[in-house]
Amino acid sequence: MDDEEFSFERQRKLLEKVDVLGFEEQLKQNNLYPLKPKEINSLDISLTYKCDQKCRHCHVMSSPSRKEMMSKDIMAEAVDTVREYDIGTVELTGGSPELHPNFTWFIDRLGQTDAEIVLRTNLTAIKTNEKPILDILTKNRVTINASLHSINKKNLKTKKDQEIYDKSIEMLKKLNQIGYGKENLELNLVYNPSDYNLPQNEKTLEKQYKKKLREKDIDFNNLFTLTNMPIGRFLREIKNRDKLDDYMNLLIDNFNPDTVKNVMCRELVSVAPNGRLYDCGFNQALKKPIKPKKVDKITKFNEKELINRKINLGNHCYGCTAKKGSSCFRTQKNPKNTKPQ
Repeated sequence: MDDEEFSFERQRKLLEKVDVLGFEEQLKQNNLYPLKPKEINSLDISLTYKCDQKCRHCHVMSSPSRKEMMSKDIMAEAVDTVREYDIGTVELTGGSPELHPNFTWFIDRLGQTDAEIVLRTNLTAIKTNEKPILDILTKNRVTINASLHSINKKNLKTKKDQEIYDKSIEMLKKLNQIGYGKENLELNLVYNPSDYNLPQNEKTLEKQYKKKLREKDIDFNNLFTLTNMPIGRFLREIKNRDKLDDYMNLLIDNFNPDTVKNVMCRELVSVAPNGRLYDCGFNQALKKPIKPKKVDKITKFNEKELINRKINLGNHCYGCTAKKGSSCFRTQKNPKNTKPQ
């Protein structure tokens, strides 16, 4: 089954049919329902679903063939929203945000606000327009959250994965050369498991990565671990291998009610390339709309209405609440009006 056949409707039906305690019911049993925002401090903006890679775990099912691109008008509206509502953090994601033709323009405009800018990158996409991208990132002190799924090339089974690894290591070295990985230009690595398990202990893994990459003269600030969400290509894979029930039960067995207070959907709003608003990037991938409908677009942004909404939940939400919680929320960290200097 290709990406187009594995539609968001099919994914939602699969998740609804899994014979497990529903996430809403789980919250009710723990006196945590309804789940509502604490504040709107972050915008998670998906500029495009186009990507120079096609990862097997991608929840958005990004690829080089995707065409969705945010219009310049919507980007300008997003900048105005950030300024008007004193949004603390703007995280740019995709796909590969760097592939958007107006990427550097957008960074420059966001740099004129008080928000901290965070780029979520796969590292290889920077190469497509390297010098202008690196220049605009350093000029605006953009925090980089970079995916690096392995520190051992020998563990990668395919030639393509090994080539991506080499390009990623090369880009990390270039980022270090221009000051990233130090105090004033933050470079964080993002890890998610390559198998069907939950991530290892974050601090233990960070120490391993720092030791191994130091051997290559590479420094970074922090490592964040992400749980593979049971949506997108990862959902298709675990379904095809008859692992869906096992994986969902793994998430449920490790449900931690203490994580609910800090899940990212309580502090951010996700913006799709077409300007639609979602409770998070995972709901965006599943096309689970934000409610109420009167504030479901960036052009209708209303902080008071958004703070008072109920967050739209589903069984995929177990992915953010297993063990100590997925680190998505920790990448959204900048309070209002405290932009790094």
